[in-house]
Amino acid sequence: MSPFMVDGSPFLATVCEDDGGKQTIRTWEPATWQEVDVCPTSQPVQSRRLTGTISAMSVNDWPVAIAPDGGGSVRTFFLFGGYEAAELPDPVFPGPVQFLVPTPDGDLLAGFGQELALLRRC
Repeated sequence: MSPFMVDGSPFLATVCEDDGGKQTIRTWEPATWQEVDVCPTSQPVQSRRLTGTISAMSVNDWPVAIAPDGGGSVRTFFLFGGYEAAELPDPVFPGPVQFLVPTPDGDLLAGFGQELALLRRC
């Protein structure tokens, strides 16, 4: 679970798994504990196996979830609408990513193996 803000309102991003093992990234409004459905025409993202920590942050004023996929890749998803952000490049690491942490200035810290990488925004 990862908290984030949009226009001063708090939200939560979670990874949910059904009985068949399919994962979906969902966005919730904690004041009502209701799932947010901002883009009703989109389908929830059915991703490769997400592992580790999901992190929510803003990229170019779009709230996104960033999550490791169990391999050396990090996937990026738009939080409202739940679809993968195909136009944002997914970084690839030499090993599985255990955690992702947004920094106060908008960069992303990734931990993999015994290493850390700081991904700077362009």
